[in-house]
Amino acid sequence: MIRFGAYFLIILSLVLLADAAVDQISSKAKAISPNRSFQIVQASKEKDPELFKSIMSYQWIRASALLGGGCFLLSMIRRADKLDPFST
Repeated sequence: MIRFGAYFLIILSLVLLADAAVDQISSKAKAISPNRSFQIVQASKEKDPELFKSIMSYQWIRASALLGGGCFLLSMIRRADKLDPFST
């Protein structure tokens, strides 16, 4: 079950990385505000370059953190399986 969670985090992070790449290429970014209001914030590179840069940084860091967490979790699971004499 935990292995499924690790693979889910990795797949989710790859989808988020692809979404961030599309936003970077199209020069139009959108993200959900991380506070409790859950407002969608949109920015264009031409109209508001500072907000666009902030949104893109948020998207890249979020996806990279999920990828790192999924890989770390998967490596810990594989290490535990390797050291467990009763695992198959």
